[in-house]
Amino acid sequence: MSNKTILLVDDDNQLLKVVEIHLSRIGYNVITSQSGNDALAKFKQAESLIDVVIVDLIMDGTNGIHVLRQVKEHRPTVKVMIFTAYGDLESAIESLRFKADDYLLKPFDLSELDSRIANFFTIKN
Repeated sequence: MSNKTILLVDDDNQLLKVVEIHLSRIGYNVITSQSGNDALAKFKQAESLIDVVIVDLIMDGTNGIHVLRQVKEHRPTVKVMIFTAYGDLESAIESLRFKADDYLLKPFDLSELDSRIANFFTIKN
């Protein structure tokens, strides 16, 4: 079983639950949030435990780029993946400019998500 913890952030409750159940079944500890502000509060509470943040780009209130920037400012070694159904070149470039570690378009296969998360733990900083 993995001792890795993922903070999963999406305002789509159905997607959040599906991905949470999947990641939990394959051994990750998963903390979920439905908003950027709540995610940042949870990150600050458990900052030393969180290895990966997976955050939706477009949400009401605080968006994924803001979450990315705050996480990287507080703990640059945390891997952050932006995922979105509204992907375009501009949002991908903006994500990379603020040091996103990956960018995934929705809909996605869970196996693709698994592979990308696994890569975070095999790539040396």
